[in-house]
Amino acid sequence: MAPYEPVSGSNHFRLYNGTGETSSAQYVISEKIPVIGGQLYTLEAMLRYTLNGGGHAEMSLLEVDASHQTVNENHVTYDQGNWKWHDQMELYSLKPETAFVVIRFGVGGEEGAYLDIDNVSVSIVNRHTLSYVQDSSSHLRYIWDPKGRLVKYDFDANGNTIARRITNKE
Repeated sequence: MAPYEPVSGSNHFRLYNGTGETSSAQYVISEKIPVIGGQLYTLEAMLRYTLNGGGHAEMSLLEVDASHQTVNENHVTYDQGNWKWHDQMELYSLKPETAFVVIRFGVGGEEGAYLDIDNVSVSIVNRHTLSYVQDSSSHLRYIWDPKGRLVKYDFDANGNTIARRITNKE
């Protein structure tokens, strides 16, 4: 836990991979979180990183069934964060057999890589009552277009929209 300018509260979680080995990485993993299989969920976290030397930060959602076997892994990597807080949000359509999810964060791939983590949440999305999903900073992240396709919006480090793409999720 670190007290260096958290988003909220008095601390945030910090990962640091150290020096001496560029391929080293540090990871942290959550306890199992109960979910409803086959539903849409968002994973959102405030992340702070720089990573200009080829390193990356990772936010992963691991899907686990009732017998505690991993049934799916979803990984997203980030780099060049300009050492400021970023509201990262991903939407996941869970496999029907998923009973729990586990969140994993990691950082590495360059010497002295840091990843600060704050305000982590997993939330169910009711597709039948929503036509869009916003992150906690009120940025539009996903919409369902008139054809029922899911469109994802990506942002640069300054919060500007840089891409609009149709995803293969629900």
